[in-house]
Amino acid sequence: MDRQDIYGKTEKGSEEMKSRKYKLPQAMRSLLIMIDGTMSVGAFLDQATALGNVATMLTELEQQGFIKKTDKKPVAPAGPTAGQGLDKEHKKAGAGSGALVDLADMFVIGGPKDKEEKEEKK
Repeated sequence: MDRQDIYGKTEKGSEEMKSRKYKLPQAMRSLLIMIDGTMSVGAFLDQATALGNVATMLTELEQQGFIKKTDKKPVAPAGPTAGQGLDKEHKKAGAGSGALVDLADMFVIGGPKDKEEKEEKK
């Protein structure tokens, strides 16, 4: 089992979710609930530590036929990293460099008139 592996529920796993037919222990059932075919093993190991030994439970779920490895690979999170994708005004204000930025300036409701009124109040 590799940290990059992604697992999905089998028919047996889906059946357990609907009927509790196989009477999995609560921690294993909770882990089975989380398995959606998109999260990597590494994500489960990092996020589900409160359930116990996640690696062992994943192995048991796979061996018992509740889950199976998919062909999918984890996708890197989309979106800009710190300092990328910001407009000139916010870069000048120091966004991404640890400086405070007034987030309200980014969400002007009602268009230019509201923005002018807001500027007058400052």
